[in-house]
Amino acid sequence: MVHPSGKAFVRQPSAYNESHLASLTETANIIKKGGAKAILQIHHGDYQSLAQFGEVIAPSDTDNGKQSAKAMSVDEIQAVITGFGMATDLAIRAGFDGVEIHGANNYLIQQFFSPQANKRDDEWGGSLENRLRFQRSMKQKPNTTRQNLS
Repeated sequence: MVHPSGKAFVRQPSAYNESHLASLTETANIIKKGGAKAILQIHHGDYQSLAQFGEVIAPSDTDNGKQSAKAMSVDEIQAVITGFGMATDLAIRAGFDGVEIHGANNYLIQQFFSPQANKRDDEWGGSLENRLRFQRSMKQKPNTTRQNLS
């Protein structure tokens, strides 16, 4: 989970601030102790996030019949994008061998791309180019983090 608003299931690992580094390091060490590569999958739960943990946000106002989500402000969009970079940084520092960015299953990345889910009329929605802006912006944070750590 890359931002406090993105918790999609109970006991989901978090990777959005320094307080998570110790538990991520422990997890990576346990995985690697058995000889496996440790890969951390990161995502934001979007409207599938659990309302019991905070306000549910999505690219646009939505109601899936089970719960509703409010449209993200531009500041919230930027905070989640920054969260992907922070999660990548923490994973690398914790000893993970790689990071997988989960962009399917109706999570936030897919919702920004979908014209059915993304009804925004600003730079984050509308045209295909605008609907891909989140993914392109989000991708730059982990790449910059990786380059800075190389």
